[in-house]
Amino acid sequence: MPRTCITGSVKWVGMIGTAIRSNTLRSLNLSDDKDLIKILGSAVHWEPRSTLRIIRGIHEEAPRKLSIPDRTEVMKDEKGSVVGWVLLDTDDSVTADTPFFCAVIRCWRRTVQPSSSLGVVQGFNYMDEENMDIIALKERDEKPWTYERIGVGRIVDKSWKQSCWIKAIEVW
Repeated sequence: MPRTCITGSVKWVGMIGTAIRSNTLRSLNLSDDKDLIKILGSAVHWEPRSTLRIIRGIHEEAPRKLSIPDRTEVMKDEKGSVVGWVLLDTDDSVTADTPFFCAVIRCWRRTVQPSSSLGVVQGFNYMDEENMDIIALKERDEKPWTYERIGVGRIVDKSWKQSCWIKAIEVW
C-alpha cells in the first residue's frame, strides 16, 4: 500500500541498563504473594486469586492465575537479585544467563495507598513503590548504541536504576 512503512527506527535519550533472564513463572511455585510481589510489584493485587481449597482439613491456596503468560521470565540483576519480569518475543532472542539490555520507556509511582480489601502484603512499602516499563533489547552490529526489540517487561526493584546510564539509543 502507498505510504506503508516497511522498516524504520526510533531514537531517544533515555535510561538503559542490563538484566539477566531466569526461570519462567510456570516453573516457580508462586502461591505466596511475598514471592510474587518481588516480581510483579503491587500489580499482584489485580491478579485474580484462586478459590481457597480445604484438603484433609488443611486450608490451601492455589497459585494465582496471572494475566501475563506462563512463559514470562523472572529478571535478575548482575548480583542475582530479582528485579522484575520480561516476556521475550521469541525464545531464542537471548540465551539464558546472558545479560541483555533494558530501555526504560515509562516510569510510574504509586500515589495512593491501596485499600486493604486488595490483600495488601504486610511489610511492603506501597507508597515507596516505583515501577519502570521496559523494552528488552539486543545490540545490532551496524553501529554502537543501536538495538532491536526482543521483548517487553517491567522492573519493580527501584535500586536497579543505580546500575543504569543515560544514553542516546536507536531501536530498529
